[in-house]
Formats: sequence, C-alpha cells, structure tokens
Amino acid sequence: RAFIRSAQIPKPQLHTLAQVQSNAVGYAGLKAPANGLPDIFFILQESTPHPSIIGSDKQPKTLYGPVTDASHLTGKLHVHTFAGGTWRSEFAMTTQMRPQEFGNDGLYVFHQLEGRINRSVFTMLKTLGYRTMVIYSVPGNFINARGFYTSIGVDEFYDPMTLGLSGTWDWKTPDSVYYNAMLEKIKDSKQPVAVMLLTISQHGPHEYTDPVNDFMTRFARADQDYADLLAALKKRGKPAGVVAFGDHQPEFMTRFTEDRKLWYYTTYDMRCVNFACAQTPAGKHTDKSLDIVLLPSLALEEFGFGLDDFSALQRVTFKGCEENIETCDEQARLAFNGAFQQFFVQ
Repeated sequence: RAFIRSAQIPKPQLHTLAQVQSNAVGYAGLKAPANGLPDIFFILQESTPHPSIIGSDKQPKTLYGPVTDASHLTGKLHVHTFAGGTWRSEFAMTTQMRPQEFGNDGLYVFHQLEGRINRSVFTMLKTLGYRTMVIYSVPGNFINARGFYTSIGVDEFYDPMTLGLSGTWDWKTPDSVYYNAMLEKIKDSKQPVAVMLLTISQHGPHEYTDPVNDFMTRFARADQDYADLLAALKKRGKPAGVVAFGDHQPEFMTRFTEDRKLWYYTTYDMRCVNFACAQTPAGKHTDKSLDIVLLPSLALEEFGFGLDDFSALQRVTFKGCEENIETCDEQARLAFNGAFQQFFVQ
C-alpha cells in the first residue's frame, strides 16, 4: 500500500539531471561550536506524531511536550512517507535530500545508493572528530541498512543481534532497552559521539478495533522512556544535543482524515542538555512546520555549529517553503539537486 501511494506522486529524478548545469559551490565544511563539541543524538520515534493529532485532549508530558525554556524547541515536521517506509525519513534526515529525487517513490534508496553518496550528517561530523554510531531496532540486513549507513560514514552499526537483544524483529521492545544499550555503548567516550537511534515500540499494526487507545498506551511508555533518557544524559554531565522526531504517521490515521496532505506531518523535539542552545534566527521557524531535510541543519545550528556551504545553500534555496519543500519552485529544486551532484557518484 505504501508503495502504491508513493508511486502516485511523480517528482523529478536526480539521474535525469545530466542535462542540467551543475551548480557546484565552493565548499566549506561544518564549523565547530565555540564552546566545544556536544554529543549529538538523533532519536527516530517510530510511527509517532504528536498525539494531539488524534484529539486535542491527548497531550504529552515530555516527548513533544510543551516548551518551557530556551533549551527546548519543537514544531511540526513534514516527512515524505506515510504508514511505512521508515528508511525514507532516515535517508532524508541523514543526507538532507528528499528520497523521491532519486526515483519516483524513493523506495529503494538504501539499496541503490550504497557507496554513491559521499556527504552526510555523519561525514560532516567525522571531520570534526566525532565517533559515529547507529543503534538499529531491526536486523541490519533489512533494506540494506547496515551497508548503506556504513557507506555514508557510520563507523559503528548495532542491531538487535549485535546488541545481544534478539535475532528477529520484536516490535514490543520498550524504547528504554535501546536507550540503555546506547548509553552502554557510548559510556564515557573520550570522543564526542554522534548517534542515530531508531525506536520500535510504536510500530504497527495497532489494535484494529481501538487503535487510539493502543497508540496512547504505547505513547505513554515512550514518553516516560524519553524523559528517563533525558535525565540520564543530564546526569552524565556532558553537553548533549538531542533531536527526537517522528518518521511517519501510523496507518490508522486514514480513519481520522481524508486529507492526504495532513498524513505527511509528524513532530520534532529538540533539546540542549547541559549547555545553552544557540537560539539562532533559524530557531524562529519552530512556530511552524519544517521539512525533514532541513531538520539536521536547524539542529546543528541550534547546537552552536556553523553551517557548511551546502546546508547554507539549501536554506537559501528553500526559503519561503521550509515547511514542505515539495511546494518549492521546481527550478529551484532542480538547481539544488545539481549542487548535490558534487557529492553523488553517478
């Protein structure tokens, strides 16, 4: 079903851009924060939009919770998949490119693009001395995840088998299990760490006759586990930039709205633990939705980094359509794809 839906939305393909003049830019890389390198954690919340999307009375405590100080940012997040295809959101977040630019549905990017992309969030952070890691909640051979992540700069890839948790899929595993496994792996790392972690506890299917109660029961546990993670990072004492984000909405959301445009929104939650957020002008955009391809640059800038040239170009190119780059001028998107070609092996 997810394949059929995505295939119905044809968009420009990157491989057709041979006829487009490449907009290669003089490339300057990511700049380190003045006050030192924080540990960075990207936490993908499987099938978890803001619970208020199914009822205004359903409010979280911590995960996507209300902003109470300048160390916390949150907002709507536009993603490029619905009811499945988590790897599309993984791809968009790590490469800052919409997966559909590499084919109409973007369904096979992890298979097709292994070894063909030489710039990612991980490669940028590695130039500054980061230890890069992925904590994966399903076997690493699924959709070629291990191979793809390794090819874009991940040095340590851990799945349930290598963590000693399970040899198969286990959708009922609490988020705390993976959080604790991550904390054990990083311990008191002398290097700053950059971690991408995928949760699994909210994975479908949800109980058919009462999916809302099922969702909220699971969300309550995930909410508490996330609060416990933030507390553990606080206790650890090191500066930690944390970004939690939903990869897509669960399939049962089709029962609540027929407006397909609304299906493609989740939420992001950004925290500065044990240090002060930079409160950059980009942070002013958190009162409206943000496209997932722009999430990494917003996070890194809020954590005190200076943007690399590619991220800066992306922000300028998509100015005015940050909430959904699919609404951007097509020629601007094509030109941006041309700029990306310097990081892409044909």
